[in-house]
Amino acid sequence: MKYHGEPGRLAAAVLALALSSWAQTPAAQMPPQRDASAVAGVAAAVAALGGTASLSAVQDATATGTFLEESGGAINASAVIGTFTWTYRFPAPVPGAAGGNPLPDFRVSTQDTKGRRTDFAGGAASPALMGTGKPSRLHQQVKVSALPFALPGKILLRVLSDPRYAITSAPAESINGIAAAHVRVAMGNDGAAASITAEDWFFDPSTGLPLRVSYFVPSAYGNALDGRLQSVDYLGFGGSGGIAVASALLVRWGVPSGPAYQHQGGVVPSLPDRRFAIASVAINTDPPPSTFDLGGVQP
Repeated sequence: MKYHGEPGRLAAAVLALALSSWAQTPAAQMPPQRDASAVAGVAAAVAALGGTASLSAVQDATATGTFLEESGGAINASAVIGTFTWTYRFPAPVPGAAGGNPLPDFRVSTQDTKGRRTDFAGGAASPALMGTGKPSRLHQQVKVSALPFALPGKILLRVLSDPRYAITSAPAESINGIAAAHVRVAMGNDGAAASITAEDWFFDPSTGLPLRVSYFVPSAYGNALDGRLQSVDYLGFGGSGGIAVASALLVRWGVPSGPAYQHQGGVVPSLPDRRFAIASVAINTDPPPSTFDLGGVQP
């Protein structure tokens, strides 16, 4: 589907509708497609990751650990290594036919061995990024990819219980030598919102646990339809608070895409893979609202 005129404004308008907790499926549109086998696959994953009751009881989570950069499966000779803290708060679902599941508040903080600290957060205030100096305000669209990938059960339960999401089957793929079941989820059947919120999940058919998720990371400053693909490989699981949490993740960046990238010249720089080792996950510690607000950057 092509968009003409002002794609940035159009994408922002569509995204605002998709992200609002009260958004309804217009009567003129087909309801989101839900394949029985795909829904069953997501439900099996939710059960394997702790089950609906245990996952629903998680109101917030904070993961800490270490990371390093690698290239082609090998650790870089001058690898950037450091520590991270990921904090998420999960708003309660909005009840009723017009309800939905709001995106989580988040704060992602990293500190590397070169002394560089980065904070990326979004809550009641606008999403913002801070390296050195004052925080830089980002577009609201970045929240769709700022998900708690260390807690995949929370992501999948949100999708499963939100009637605005399409859940469809896709061709199986081999992931690390396993013939993985492939399920695609997105907000609606098509259009800008579906493109921005699409996630491809790959599950181990013997355990129900996720092996990989691929998703779109929209531009933080421009057109929501510009961005990069990113994937997260699940390298192991542990337990915390009665649910399964990732113990190690491999994050890979893909090639940029979208209208702006199609018209710009030159080479877009590649980004290094990052391997995260999660040392601990604390559940329901009730972080203050200020955790998710970088210096009061307002909408």
